[in-house]
Amino acid sequence: MIKVAILLSRFDMTGMTTNAIDLFEGLRLCEGVRPILMVGKPENMRDNRFYSKYLSDSDVVFYKSCVSSPFQVLKTTIRVIKLLVQGRYNLVHCESPYYTYIPWLCGKKFLSTMHVTDIYPKMYFKRGSHCISISKETTRWAIDVCRFKPQQVTMVTHGVSTRFACPLGQGERELIMRQYGIPRAKIYIGLVGSIEPRKGHDVLLNAIAGLPNEMRQQIHILFVGSDKNENQRSQRWLDELVKDTGLGDCVTQIKYCDPYPLYKIMDIFVLPSRQEGFPLTAVEGMMSGTCVVRSNCEGADLQISDGVDGRLFQVDDVEGLRSILAELINNSEYRHTLACAGQKKAQQEFSIERMAKDVYAVYKRLLSK
Repeated sequence: MIKVAILLSRFDMTGMTTNAIDLFEGLRLCEGVRPILMVGKPENMRDNRFYSKYLSDSDVVFYKSCVSSPFQVLKTTIRVIKLLVQGRYNLVHCESPYYTYIPWLCGKKFLSTMHVTDIYPKMYFKRGSHCISISKETTRWAIDVCRFKPQQVTMVTHGVSTRFACPLGQGERELIMRQYGIPRAKIYIGLVGSIEPRKGHDVLLNAIAGLPNEMRQQIHILFVGSDKNENQRSQRWLDELVKDTGLGDCVTQIKYCDPYPLYKIMDIFVLPSRQEGFPLTAVEGMMSGTCVVRSNCEGADLQISDGVDGRLFQVDDVEGLRSILAELINNSEYRHTLACAGQKKAQQEFSIERMAKDVYAVYKRLLSK
């Protein structure tokens, strides 16, 4: 039995957290491995559904986490080292890359996941025995920037829960519409993601603002997500964008929550990001049976075959996105065809079970050496 610690700095509103949880749940279904999710518990957890869900789970270990000063970082490091040593783990899987120094300090065999292309070798980032990349771009980054040898990197694309493929009852749909004040009889265009310029909310708003007036009157925009920063600077940025584009009457903003029922309402999901790793929201949208349109940044060619199971456009190409949206708004049959093909692809290639199986194979290969 392989006992593996999945190390995460905290539960937050990112794809890294979602991926760590999905991997943990997927590995629990695999014979021969016992995953333990080890996650930081800050003093102020706010309203976080993940902490509420896992507080009483015996396979989730919480440690007091505070990184407000070098002394607090040291105390947090010592707490995690003690847990790793006492737990007698065969392997440590660092989902949070800048926590790789902790298993390195206590001599534990470890690997990490390269989620994005902005991780740099520094004091807190240590190269482990192996690296799991999630896209072609993060594979190149791991080798070229983080100096892993090619044989030390295995690409395993993220998987998402098949619950997104489950239908939403009409009563549930009506409840969600009333809860968030979403108007009826519209074509719903949605974006799920944290509020920050990297996600490209401005690209989507400017694309829609340039559509003919009669077309704009048919649609309603759903932004699902929150500003991760306490100063709420990005939230103010988005509010100004909505005001400046004159789209206030056709935008509903929904704070970070379980997006499952909202995907079911969306006719078109748009991810206009400028930088990603392998964005889970695009795959969740596909799994949900929503027509997915995304920029061609990291992970795009693995997720979508343009015109077959979704649509792609160049990063920051407002006109290109506007043209795609106009075609999809005017052609419901085309939307449905792309959505069905995307859902089929997600079910075949991007399930949690497939991801967990591939990661478990990496574990076994590492421990056999």
